[in-house]
Amino acid sequence: MADRVGADPDTRFDNRPLDLRKPERRAIFRVRSVVAAAFRSYLDHQGFVEVQTPKLAGAGAEGGATLFETNYFGRRAFLSQSPQLYKQMLMSTGLDRVYEIAPAFRAEPSDTVRHVTEFTSFDGEVSWIERQEDFFPILEGAVDAAIERVRAECKAELALLQADPKRPALPLKRLAYPEALELLRNRGKRLRDGDDIDTEGEKLLGQAMGEEGRELYFVTEYPTSIKPFYVMAKPDEPEYSCAFDLEYKGDEMASGGQREHRYDVLLARMKEKGLNPENFDFYLKAFRYGMPPHGGWGFGLDRFIQKLLDLPNIREAILFPHDRVRLVP
Repeated sequence: MADRVGADPDTRFDNRPLDLRKPERRAIFRVRSVVAAAFRSYLDHQGFVEVQTPKLAGAGAEGGATLFETNYFGRRAFLSQSPQLYKQMLMSTGLDRVYEIAPAFRAEPSDTVRHVTEFTSFDGEVSWIERQEDFFPILEGAVDAAIERVRAECKAELALLQADPKRPALPLKRLAYPEALELLRNRGKRLRDGDDIDTEGEKLLGQAMGEEGRELYFVTEYPTSIKPFYVMAKPDEPEYSCAFDLEYKGDEMASGGQREHRYDVLLARMKEKGLNPENFDFYLKAFRYGMPPHGGWGFGLDRFIQKLLDLPNIREAILFPHDRVRLVP
């Protein structure tokens, strides 16, 4: 996006209401509104129920160092990293298909063009699946519907932003983790079996897929060791998981997979990850009395808008961005 303002980003974000008076800035948020509406409409027609889950929690879904802790009347509480635990709990209630578009918080120390501490997450969860691929058509269909609607309803905004997002060919390519490693090694990237694919690796994969004319694609079957406790291991190859990332132009847009619905296995996985099951008793209760096979995703709306419109920085896709150093406005 060409910037003819002449002001540096910090000055613009310090004076965001003035910055948003520029038509180019407002156009971004008209597109964003259409994308969110398209996601909602598509999933509503697929029989999903929109839900709102707590944003203050007594336990973090992902754990680790990216939790924001706060004092909750003398007790420890955390800002929600994701609705993961709550949307899984809902799978035991008969609400078999749920989604949410809502804020999430991660104490990301990174100063990059793709990380912020407060973001909007588009999450979905689906019951009665046999494998994670069962809901791939839903996720890729929602993304395609959003791009189609933007192209149809935001012609003036796209022209102003000099953006021309392309609809993907469906179904999207599925690239298994071992295939991704081999492809990256052939391009000079040093990765051992079991390593996560870092930002540089994602960029290289994006280049390789781009040469095939693919901007959107799945990377599947990540090592179980690098995935959270709630991810199911492949029955025939337990060293690999039923987990995936959805990549767009060399950046991760979504992660998800099939969840572990068996209580005893879930309990063991928690302990393997060094977590105390007592801290998750509210969550585990939903599994003790029967939980259907289920899976889902978490999708970064802000990053999707950034890549959709080829914006230089994720902060441009957020009205009032917050990061490691910026907390106001």
